[in-house]
Amino acid sequence: MQRAHLRVDDRNDKLKLFDVGFFILVYIFSVFTVSTALFIVKIPITAVHGALSLIMTVAVMLLFYRKKSVLRITAAAVPVIIVCIFAMGLFFDLTWDGNCYRKTITYILRQGYNPIYEYFYEAVGRIGTIWNIDWFKWYDGYPKGVFTFSAVIYAMTGNVETGKCLNALLILSAGFMSFEIIKQLFTVKPWQAFLCAAALCLNPVAITQMINYYDDGALGMLFFICIASLLYLTMNKGGSLTRHCYAAVFASVAFGLNVKFSALIFFAIIVGAFFILWLVRDMLAQRRVLISNENLRHIAFFASCVVFGVCFFGLSSYVVNILRFKTPLYPVFGPGAEDILTGNTPAALLVKSRVGQVIASLLSPVSNSLDSAAYSKAPFSFRSEEFFKNWGPETRLGGWGVFFSGIFILSLIVLIIFLLARYKQNRAMCGYALFTFGIAVVPSAIVPGMFWARYNLLLYIVPVMALISLFAFAGGKNSGKNIGKSGGETSAENGVRNSAPARLIAPLVLSVMLLANMSTGIIAGGYGFVTSLKIRGQLRELKTLSESGVVQVRNTHVHLDFNGQFINMFDAGIKDFEIMRELDDYDGTFYPPYPVFYKIVPFE
Repeated sequence: MQRAHLRVDDRNDKLKLFDVGFFILVYIFSVFTVSTALFIVKIPITAVHGALSLIMTVAVMLLFYRKKSVLRITAAAVPVIIVCIFAMGLFFDLTWDGNCYRKTITYILRQGYNPIYEYFYEAVGRIGTIWNIDWFKWYDGYPKGVFTFSAVIYAMTGNVETGKCLNALLILSAGFMSFEIIKQLFTVKPWQAFLCAAALCLNPVAITQMINYYDDGALGMLFFICIASLLYLTMNKGGSLTRHCYAAVFASVAFGLNVKFSALIFFAIIVGAFFILWLVRDMLAQRRVLISNENLRHIAFFASCVVFGVCFFGLSSYVVNILRFKTPLYPVFGPGAEDILTGNTPAALLVKSRVGQVIASLLSPVSNSLDSAAYSKAPFSFRSEEFFKNWGPETRLGGWGVFFSGIFILSLIVLIIFLLARYKQNRAMCGYALFTFGIAVVPSAIVPGMFWARYNLLLYIVPVMALISLFAFAGGKNSGKNIGKSGGETSAENGVRNSAPARLIAPLVLSVMLLANMSTGIIAGGYGFVTSLKIRGQLRELKTLSESGVVQVRNTHVHLDFNGQFINMFDAGIKDFEIMRELDDYDGTFYPPYPVFYKIVPFE
């Protein structure tokens, strides 16, 4: 008999991390929903959008929880969101992309740009405070999900840097939700599930991008939410989180399609694979090919995710691109398309197949140079420059982390041993393991550019699978569930279970390795914080100087109008400044690593 779809708090009124993660996801979804709806009626982004989105979030939560529980969850989640917003505001985005165009579009949206009804350059001409629009193709055509959310946060705080809090919020949302799902699906203790969730979401790419406007980490978290939710629906049909997981899939797909165009391919692979799995499972159970009413409902559900994401959320990109440029994927496909991948591929990888590129990058030392030769290094070996000089939010070779090649190989060995040891006892669980492994690695053979770790966060699933297997094999709580639920134990397994050191050493060693692999992201975060403190002091000093004269500024290179740096000047209260193409005589510089030269011209 199928279990009733109970609310989470109908069984246990205790607040769970899952509830907070779910609230955060719903809030992100609500911000984009409210903003898009108001764009349609020609209302620009304001601080009120944030409050309206919170009201919508609470209303949605009431569909899943009792009123008392919603109040408790809101009281816990709202401070988390606020802390993330202001914590990320302490970091300046120091990246090329962030200062060149990502802050720019966030600023223009905040100033009244309506991407449904006007071109970017029209808004710039009307607003009149942005200087370089060389990237206008991307401003008009690129999905607006991240930028719209960021602009709402910016409108509430007055600090453009707080807008990049989306990465941190999605890390928390994915981590909290996957923690509960892992805990319910597998034979692991809460602290073990927490380690697994942390290893998945606190990966080097996500940590590094948490303090800037890059959106690959955010999209990766949406993939993880979607996969974890679909796994729950597959392995625990009718469980207490069923309705929540359907909602999480809807939100992650609809919003994810508006983070990057490439999300179309990834979600097609992920959702399509699970749907085929459900069809095959039903066919084997019924011994005939069938499209049941349940499968028809799934088709309708997945179609609604895409339609909502493309036709409503995507009004500002997919729909207007068709109307303006005759292709929904402008400017990456169709007339005027730009190939950004070939020019960003290291020369040594151009001659390799897609799989060959991924393997070469996986086994290479960390490097971001286009001229780097792709050569292998010994697993777990490293050089100091891999932690400092070569690491960044878009590292091209070895970008999964300094130690990831060794961790990945070790994880493959663990999974092979686990499958061989457990296949006869629990074929269904081994099948799910192989299926999830396929979800993690098959895109590397299908999607271009997967050598670039920022595009291929799915590979982080493999070590987490190995970690879950080790904890489960060692024997966590509720050993009757899922992993190892059928069949007896061998004497060797009994020996492992009865030896506390033996059953903890292997998973803890892998956990330490994964923690060490996070070091690159942690180091990048430390550098970003120290540099941000320096910039904040420089802006305060410059504001004081601006009271005595006009500030003339010039970027490091004449052709680099990093609007993001000038937006930071606005936010710091420096209003009266001039952008100069030539500034040979200057008083000083600020804002590393792309310094801005400045000169104070006294008021007459």
